[in-house]
Amino acid sequence: MEEVRAAAAELNIVLEEKPGFLNLITDMLRPESLPAGWSASYDAASGRRRYEHASSQSVQWVHPLLDYYRGAAYMEAGGYRRMLAAESKIPPTDEE
Repeated sequence: MEEVRAAAAELNIVLEEKPGFLNLITDMLRPESLPAGWSASYDAASGRRRYEHASSQSVQWVHPLLDYYRGAAYMEAGGYRRMLAAESKIPPTDEE
């Protein structure tokens, strides 16, 4: 459960306050969620997830696709409804 909390923390989510995000976080924990060449492990000493890229030997402490998961969390939190409401007030132009 600590690894789940660590992944949630990357998204600034406290699971006890937003349990509806568990599916998204579970997806983020899957090895298949990482781009090719990346692996993840939980570092109990820091309480964080560690991401390593095999060929470049780079290490980082946030998911390589964190922006994607932040966008998914935004949509899960009602962002899609807000986007549709804003779009109905000011429809996109043909170029958009």
